[in-house]
Amino acid sequence: MKLIPSFYEPVSAGEINTEMRGTTALPVARNADLLPFQALGGRRFEILTYLYFLRTRQEHNTAVTLVKSSGDKGRDVLIHCGGVLRTIVQCKSLEASLTRPALIRELVKLALFDRQDKFLPESRFDYQIWAPGGLSEPASALIAEWPGALQETEVKEAFDATVAKYKTLSPRNWGECRDYLLITFPSKVNLIAREGYALSREVLAQKELITQFFQVNVVFEKDDVAEALRSMGIRPAYDSDIVRILEDLEAVPRDARIYLGVHSFGLSLELFTLMTTAETKTLLAAALSPFTASHNVLLSVLNRLVRERVKELISKLPHRNKSFGMLLLRLFATRVSSRIHKTFTPKALLPLSPSDDDALILADCAASQITAFWDQFESVRRAYDPARDKPGSDAEYRVRIAEHATAGYESRDVFESELRQDFDANQSILAEVDRELLAKIPDRVMFLFDTQLPFDNPELLKLMAENFNQIELAEPNSVVERGGRTTPAETDTPSTQATKGSAGQRHDR
Repeated sequence: MKLIPSFYEPVSAGEINTEMRGTTALPVARNADLLPFQALGGRRFEILTYLYFLRTRQEHNTAVTLVKSSGDKGRDVLIHCGGVLRTIVQCKSLEASLTRPALIRELVKLALFDRQDKFLPESRFDYQIWAPGGLSEPASALIAEWPGALQETEVKEAFDATVAKYKTLSPRNWGECRDYLLITFPSKVNLIAREGYALSREVLAQKELITQFFQVNVVFEKDDVAEALRSMGIRPAYDSDIVRILEDLEAVPRDARIYLGVHSFGLSLELFTLMTTAETKTLLAAALSPFTASHNVLLSVLNRLVRERVKELISKLPHRNKSFGMLLLRLFATRVSSRIHKTFTPKALLPLSPSDDDALILADCAASQITAFWDQFESVRRAYDPARDKPGSDAEYRVRIAEHATAGYESRDVFESELRQDFDANQSILAEVDRELLAKIPDRVMFLFDTQLPFDNPELLKLMAENFNQIELAEPNSVVERGGRTTPAETDTPSTQATKGSAGQRHDR
């Protein structure tokens, strides 16, 4: 059965590949909810639409066709099922909203060319308008009330404009087309609008399509992440889990809830006095590690985002000072670091100095960064010793950066003045980027780590039993390490001697 009719000229696969290869940089998709369709350009948006239906329409005996742009006649993508036209897609990749008069002109154009070529089916069919920029309120009302809201005056205006634009339609007159345009044609059209957010949601579900047309940061699929976490024995914490943990904490007596760099539940002050300095440090480091590691991961993500945004800004924003990029890196990195530090609970768990840079006005924060550059360059120069620091060393590398940054500036005032001018000239754009970066950081972050008991894991239980067996066999004056090796027991500290004196001597087995 022949599925593709002959009244239009389809685009071949070779032509599509040629058009795709002619594209250079892909538009960056920054918003997870709204893709930058308009940045694709009209033809590339049509190709995306065609490939979307080609991937999603897998029914038997279905043909999806991209029409050549030179003569689409109101049809960009056609979908035939069993040789019958079922869906027409018209792409309008506009920055502004599609207006009601423009929508009616598209419909009238399609209807008039059908009067001429007879390509529309007698049965009802879908006419989809893909408009990433959205529709105006009157255009949305036309679709919501279609076809009842169609007015003769607006259809007549669209008819006159279309006939005047296309020479092949000039013989047509309003009298012979009126009933078809107002009654027959609207009665068999299902008018459907697809706007930016709805389009984005469906295109995002096509991973291959999204990476082909947009520059995106591809991460794991949600289901893949869930499966990976399950394989590691990690599962979501539900309300019942949180209630259980809170009950566990409440069950610990208040005088056994110690704050010593971290919140410690169940360890009394008496038990802390039994620890040596090394043991106390080890305990605190172990308790702090989940929080500091979590903080460092989030900070790493934000710093990578800062670097990416600064790289884009440097390539687009006008500036003269060679240190402008370094200024933006320090400025944004300092502000996101300050903000993320404030969000963690409890804040005191983070071994960072208190900072309030994110609360400053952006210009004030930039001013303090600018005044620090020259002193840092001078400090690098003073620290450099050619006789000691070989080429390629950190000191030699830093001094080369300092020399490059200050080359051509006769004084500190000239250097700082030019850097301030660069900042001032781009301040509105930088302020927008600053708001975007800080908005990524939630108001409060807390990680609650629950202890995994060995009785819940057969392997841990087996390991615990083996360790107890090794301790039973160990010399009284030695400590057993993994693998059976022994090390001398630690020399008694004043605290352990006092404990032994009060608790009694240990008896050898």
